[in-house]
Amino acid sequence: MSRPRIAVVGGGLAGMAAAWALADRAADVTVLESRRSLGGRAGSFADPRTTRDVDYCQHVAMGCCTNFLWWMRQTELLQHFRRETRLTFLAPGAPPSTFAATPWLPAPLHRTTALDQLRFLSRGRRAEVRRALWRLMRTPPHSTPGTMGDWLRQQGQSDEAIERFWDVILVSALGEVARHAAFAPARMVLIEGFVAAPRASDVWIPQRPLADLFGVRLAGNLQQRGVLLRTGVPVRSIQQSGAGGFQIHTPGDSAAFDRVVLATAWFALPRLLGGTPLQHAVDNLPALGKLPAAAISGLHLWFDRPLSELRHCVLLDGLAQWLFRPDFGSVQAAEAFEHYHQVVVSGSHSLRGMPDEQILATVLEELKRHFPAARQARLLRHRLVNDPRAVFSIRPEVEALRPPTETGVEGLVLAGDYTQTGWPATMEGAVLSGFRAADVVARSLAFQPVPIQSPLRRGRLARWLIE
Repeated sequence: MSRPRIAVVGGGLAGMAAAWALADRAADVTVLESRRSLGGRAGSFADPRTTRDVDYCQHVAMGCCTNFLWWMRQTELLQHFRRETRLTFLAPGAPPSTFAATPWLPAPLHRTTALDQLRFLSRGRRAEVRRALWRLMRTPPHSTPGTMGDWLRQQGQSDEAIERFWDVILVSALGEVARHAAFAPARMVLIEGFVAAPRASDVWIPQRPLADLFGVRLAGNLQQRGVLLRTGVPVRSIQQSGAGGFQIHTPGDSAAFDRVVLATAWFALPRLLGGTPLQHAVDNLPALGKLPAAAISGLHLWFDRPLSELRHCVLLDGLAQWLFRPDFGSVQAAEAFEHYHQVVVSGSHSLRGMPDEQILATVLEELKRHFPAARQARLLRHRLVNDPRAVFSIRPEVEALRPPTETGVEGLVLAGDYTQTGWPATMEGAVLSGFRAADVVARSLAFQPVPIQSPLRRGRLARWLIE
């Protein structure tokens, strides 16, 4: 009996996870990716001065990202991530605030003293946030159909508390502010990511460029497992064949497959399925292709000196939101050592139409307010990378449109962070969707199920206190 042939269309994290999970089954797995390398939106560009890879935008995972971290551990890539157990918040006119859990207290009490560390908030605002966080734990995830902003207003949260606490977290995790973000995924990030388990809020930061981690090392792992990688091969169309399988057409080629995992971005679905008999396989296909997106921008800066000893920190009250200082971005140039910094602006709608020079000038002034060393530092060069469709906007109307893994056509399944994972657009959501797609395919071929990692285990107190 011949081995079934499985095509994975799309070589981002969702597609790579699906291919990896199916590779040890008795099947031939092929990944078809239109770009020259794998990794999708988690990628890098070559610095023209040094030819070294620099990430388009800094990606991080959290301790609650159980499927992503498990996968990185299985592929021996977790060693290239650094785990941080605390966040540092910097606000003009306030001392640095270190947000860290109390290790000897059980969850969720381990966060009670952490809020007291946020000295950029007044005592009254910290009490306000604490009350809302307690009520959020007691509110079922699907009890509120509106936005997180609506819910926060109902809890009496002030403009200052929303802008300087809730929005700071939500924009980083979801790419949207509270007034736009759907309640259920926003609550999930806040509860699962910060209060449900002791290590949930650990931050895992890559110590290698994403192009190396995913495009080279992870791609090599897939090849070692027998996956055929075809990069630079755009898929033109997908059609059902009379034998119950599928025919995939690429430029100058056509191949038959028994199963297809469609792991492209949401906005590519109508192009591949629209106008074909498969367009009815996915509900609301035209609307899915038009899901609103949230932009993310990365401002890459090389100075003649480091601005801070901090390797990463959260910046408040300005355009810049995060500052990262990975070692691999700094280089020894002919004139001087260039110290690399990356400023991240998530949900960067406000940058639309703003000249690059104005963005740069604004961020540099903000850095001078946060870091005294920036006032004497000399900017050697810079690059601004804007991705207007970095993530889908997790609004209530979008949440209602997110499709399930299985489609209306047997053998055609969806993978991608936009599917019904319960997560916003994150690496965890992408990997989870890939594993779920692989599991559907595996079961349809009578293979062993694909293991899906459970959320972090809650202690007895957390199980009692959190709905």
